Amino acid sequence: MSETIPPDSGELLSLFNKLSKLNADEIDSIDYLTDKLIAGREKHGPLDLASDRRDWFVEATQEL
Repeated sequence: MSETIPPDSGELLSLFNKLSKLNADEIDSIDYLTDKLIAGREKHGPLDLASDRRDWFVEATQEL
């Protein structure tokens, strides 16, 4: 998906329902990952797994 989700989307409600079941540490982890996704979007453009050819293992190990 290359565009952001419309604010009235059922996907946001579904995500909220899932997040509401997590504890504070789990929410912190999701918040960290969300920051990484936003930074990646700014650097590389929207994530599109069907066409993205980056080496995920290499990138993950570089961030450790």
